[in-house]
Amino acid sequence: MTWLRCTVDALAREIAWAPLPYEEAVVRVARVKAAILSRFSTKGETYELVYAPRFRRLLEARFGRVPREWVLSL
Repeated sequence: MTWLRCTVDALAREIAWAPLPYEEAVVRVARVKAAILSRFSTKGETYELVYAPRFRRLLEARFGRVPREWVLSL
């Protein structure tokens, strides 16, 4: 679980503070989601309930938008 928390926190810091373009931030979120699901196949629901909303909030705060498909999946 330490890996999971550290990975999510590191990406959250990157989205919030790094000079990262929007498209790259979205790609990194997708990569982290894939990594989480490949390591912890039972964490899909946890990702959608906890981590996906966190990443949505960060992207909205930093870039003023989120991918359209993320909005539609709510």
